[in-house]
Amino acid sequence: MTRRRMSLRGMSLRKASVLLIVAGLAVGLIGPGISATFTDAVSAEQHINVGTFGCNISHATNGAVISADHKSVAYNAPDIMSSAPGSAPFTFTVSSTGSIPVVLQVTQTTPAAPFTSILGSPVADVVLNQGGTHDYAAGLQWPELTNTNLGMAVSISYSVSCGESGAATTSGDWMQFRFGPTHTGYNPNETTISASNVAGLGVAWTATTGSEIDSSPAVANGVVYIGSYDGKLYAFAVGCASGGGTCTPLWTATTGAGIGSSPAVADGVVYVGSLDRKLYAYAVGCATGGGSCSPLWTATTGGDIWGPPTVAAGVVYVGSGPTLYAYAVGCASGGGTCTPLWTATTGGGIAYPPAVANGVIYVGSQDHKLYAYAVGCATGGGSCSPLWTATTGGAIGNSTPAVADGVIYVGSQDGKLYAYAVGCATGGGSCSPLWTATTGGWINNAPAVANGVVYVGSGDHKLYAYAVGCATGGGSCSPLWTATAGDEMASSPAVANGVVYVGSLDHKLYAYAVGCASGGATCTPLWTATTGDMVVSSPAVANGVVYVGSHDGKLYAYSL
Repeated sequence: MTRRRMSLRGMSLRKASVLLIVAGLAVGLIGPGISATFTDAVSAEQHINVGTFGCNISHATNGAVISADHKSVAYNAPDIMSSAPGSAPFTFTVSSTGSIPVVLQVTQTTPAAPFTSILGSPVADVVLNQGGTHDYAAGLQWPELTNTNLGMAVSISYSVSCGESGAATTSGDWMQFRFGPTHTGYNPNETTISASNVAGLGVAWTATTGSEIDSSPAVANGVVYIGSYDGKLYAFAVGCASGGGTCTPLWTATTGAGIGSSPAVADGVVYVGSLDRKLYAYAVGCATGGGSCSPLWTATTGGDIWGPPTVAAGVVYVGSGPTLYAYAVGCASGGGTCTPLWTATTGGGIAYPPAVANGVIYVGSQDHKLYAYAVGCATGGGSCSPLWTATTGGAIGNSTPAVADGVIYVGSQDGKLYAYAVGCATGGGSCSPLWTATTGGWINNAPAVANGVVYVGSGDHKLYAYAVGCATGGGSCSPLWTATAGDEMASSPAVANGVVYVGSLDHKLYAYAVGCASGGATCTPLWTATTGDMVVSSPAVANGVVYVGSHDGKLYAYSL
C-alpha cells in the first residue's frame, strides 16, 4: 500500500439553546420531537413537557424561526423536594419521537450550591434518531433541606442541532477529516476568503515536522493538529507566526510508528491512528511549551491504521486491515487500553474512514465494495452485518464516502465516481448506483459535495465538477467543468465560500471558483501555491486560513 493517504474534519450545524427554569425541578423540551423527562425517585412523580421543533429550529406549529425557547414551570416545592439529604431524587431521560436525527448536549448552569452538579461540564454529544432514548444518571443531590432552598430554581441548558455530532459550530473550525462525520469536505461557515480575494492569499506561516506529511489538518478552538510520518502528532497555535514565519509546536505526542492518519477533535479530545496498529486519544491541552503528551487511552487494531478516525455521537470509528472498529469516546482513561463496542469485517483492506449520517455508517473497502452498517449494530465487542453493499468496478482505496441530501458519493480506482441512494437496499442486499461518472484515471481521493455540485480529483491530473442530479437510473454523467493540474490529484478537494481547493503531486495547491466554467469547459485557477514536495494532504479551510501539509515535511498556513 502506498503512502498516499487523506484526512478528516467536521460538518456544520444550526443550533438553538433551550433554557428551562423550574422551581425545584427542571422539566424540558427540545428539538424535533424531543422530550426531556425528570422523575422524582422518591414520590415517583414524573413531570413532562413535550414539544416539537423543526430541523432548522423553526416552531412546527407556525414556522416562526426561533433562537431559544424559555419556559418555567412551578410545582409545590415541599412535595418535589421531599427526600432525605444526600439522596439523588431525579433521573433524566431524553427520548426522540421525530423522524429527524437531533444532536443533544446538556449542562447544568445553576445553581452552583447547595446542590452538586447534575451533569457537570457539557456531556458528550448524543444523537437521537426516531424512537431513540438516552438516560442520564441520577445526580441532583443536596446536603440539607431548609426553608431557604426548598424552592431554589435549577437551570438546565440544552444545545440542539440537526444531523450528526462532532461537527463544527458557526466558529468556522474544521475539526475532522472532510470537515465532519458526513465527509462532505465543505465548510459553510467560511466568510473571509472568497473567489474575489483568494488571489491575495500568501504564506502566513509554516511549521516543520520530522518527515513527510500525508495527514490533513484539523482546526479546533485556535489550534491546528496534524500527523507526520516521523510518528508524531503536532499541535500548533493558529496564530503561532505571521509574515511567513516558522512555528514551534504547543505540544507533540509520539506514537510507535508513522502517522498517515488525520486527527479528529471532539469534546476536548484529539484522536489519531498510527501505523503501529493503534488508535490514540489525547486531551487537547495535554502539554504546553512544546512538551510531550501521554495518551488518555489507546486501542489496538489488527492492522496498520492509514486512514483518519471519524467521531460521531460519542463513538470513534476507524478502519484497520479489513475491519471497521467502533470505540466509545470515554472507553478508558489514565493511559488504559480500550476494547471495541463492535467490529465489522469486509472482504478487503479499509484504507480510509467511514462517513456517518442519520444513524448509518458507510465505508469503502479494497474488495471493490461500499458497505452500510447501522449505528449500534452490535454491542459487547460483537460483529456487525451490513444493511447493504454496493459493488464498484475497482478497489475503493483513499476515497472516503461523502453523504449529502440522501445520496452517498464514492470514488473507485476504476476511474469512476458512484452515487447511491442512502436506503437503496435492506437486509444485506446489493445496491445499484443512481449514476456514475467516468474520469480519465483512478480516483484515489474523497469527493466534496457543496450546493448541488460534487467535486473529485483523478489520476489523469484533473479535477471534475458534476451536478448532483446529473443522471438517473444508473446513467452516466458528463462534467460541468474540469481543471487540469501538473500531476495526479491524490489530495481531496475542499469547498468554502465559493472556492474549491485541491492539492496535486506537482507540489502545488490550487484554488478554483465553484462556477468557473460550464458545458464541460476547462477552468483556470484563481490562485496557486507551491510547496517543497507533493501535496497528498487534503486542505482545511477554517476562519480565513487555508491549511495543508506537504511531503516536504511542512504544514503550510495561507491567509490574506
